[in-house]
Amino acid sequence: MDLLFNDLSIHGQFHDVDSFRQALQQLRRVHAAAKDLQCEVYCNSRLLNATYPIPGMSMQEAIGQLNKEMQRAIMTWWTKSLVTNHEGNQNLKKVIIDQVRVNTPLTETMIGRAVLEELESRKCGLVSMINSDWEFSPVKVKVEFHHNNISKIQCVEILNWWSPEKLRNRLLEDILSSINSWNDFQEALRKYLHSERLKFSEKCFKSLSDSKVNFHKSSANSLLNLLHILEQLAGAFDANGRRTDESHKIYQDYFTGDNALFSDSSDREKQHFKRNLTFPHPEHPGQEIFCPYHGKERHLTLRLHFSWPIQPGKPVYVVYIGPKLTKR
Repeated sequence: MDLLFNDLSIHGQFHDVDSFRQALQQLRRVHAAAKDLQCEVYCNSRLLNATYPIPGMSMQEAIGQLNKEMQRAIMTWWTKSLVTNHEGNQNLKKVIIDQVRVNTPLTETMIGRAVLEELESRKCGLVSMINSDWEFSPVKVKVEFHHNNISKIQCVEILNWWSPEKLRNRLLEDILSSINSWNDFQEALRKYLHSERLKFSEKCFKSLSDSKVNFHKSSANSLLNLLHILEQLAGAFDANGRRTDESHKIYQDYFTGDNALFSDSSDREKQHFKRNLTFPHPEHPGQEIFCPYHGKERHLTLRLHFSWPIQPGKPVYVVYIGPKLTKR
């Protein structure tokens, strides 16, 4: 799915630099959720020069008021993912949005591009800023366009996200829809979640295949969710290698409490099943790695073992996905 940043969701709604910064932080989280699942968010080439997030302050001036780290992050993203208007925009004669009144010609915006993507049967979605007039989905558009010298009017609905969790869930659903076996699951993981943050050992999936566990989409979805949480946690460090507020929240939500999705093995299990919980190191032949920490899939009682603790700048090694290893 192509994702386009809705430039209309910046419309001078921020009263000061701090409120703009907070909205940008949320936008960066949405972008990170997309990138984690191999999906880019593209921006209008006019974004830096034709938008005013704060009344009387241009986009470049507002960005210049942010700290250096955020300036670099935003400019790196926006300058590398800028796109010009779709050549087919000349076929769009009128674009009307039901929910929001706008003064900008929509054919010059990313909504215009999204409309053309949808008309050409390519899946497309929008990403919008929080605290804007665009916190709704879908965006309903009525478009008049010319095709083969004939004018047509068509209604188009475009999905819109401003929450990283909701976007992540939708992208995971799209991935899961194409998975119908554990082999498909393995291929999808290596394609979408194998990154600098998350590395799978060569024999990670062997037990899952050999044990003849029946495939269930709900179990695959749970495992995908566990892996995505790990990838998020692995990236939740600041430039100095310290854990961020997001990191503490992830740990609190998923690694603590009686029903936590992740936990360490008990001391008794570590003693009795030490051999079971020791695996070949994914990147250092001849070395082994002890991985009692695990994620829990509850429907089929599957387990996902990985290296712990997670360290800044180093990957999480996923060494085992399969039936529980510490059964007595």
